Amino acid sequence: MAAIVGPGNELGTTIDVNDAANHIFGLVLMNDWSARDIQAWEYVPLGPFLGKSFGTTISPWIVTLDALEPFACEVPKQNPSPLTYLVEKTSRNYDISLEVLIKPSGQADSCVVTRSNFNHLYWTITQQLAHHTINGCNLRPGDMFGTGTISGPVCIWMAFSFQFRACTSLALLMLYTFNYKCSGKITQEFSLL
Repeated sequence: MAAIVGPGNELGTTIDVNDAANHIFGLVLMNDWSARDIQAWEYVPLGPFLGKSFGTTISPWIVTLDALEPFACEVPKQNPSPLTYLVEKTSRNYDISLEVLIKPSGQADSCVVTRSNFNHLYWTITQQLAHHTINGCNLRPGDMFGTGTISGPVCIWMAFSFQFRACTSLALLMLYTFNYKCSGKITQEFSLL
């Protein structure tokens, strides 16, 4: 997901976290494509760089926060607690189900790759916007910022491979083999050591 900035801020000023929603025009679906082979090579020590710099897709529609109001929900208690400039009087996310399907070439059906919900975000979009401006960085109308990966709470739906490895590391004395099934056929099999 990504947020589209409405009214911005002047260079050198900040946006208070409790006023940040007034600076967000709306949300879009967003996918920043990853080249995992490059990303795996450069992740240590650089972090995602060239593996993320070649393609981003967004939805054609911007959904305003007013339109999302019926789906607003409370955010679970953040632990560790955020720094004081990120503490919100009313902290909210949105109950938006997210699902990614891939249709392999030559296949009739799609396979579910991951499922999650926008309400699983640890940092709210208002916290993200406020944090972006804390050093005086300005935002302009139409700027877009991505929320980052929204992993699900279940191991198999964790999008980051290191999250997945951490989740399964408790049982690494055994070999785990996961089968992804599509149309009753095994389309991909991998083992986690």
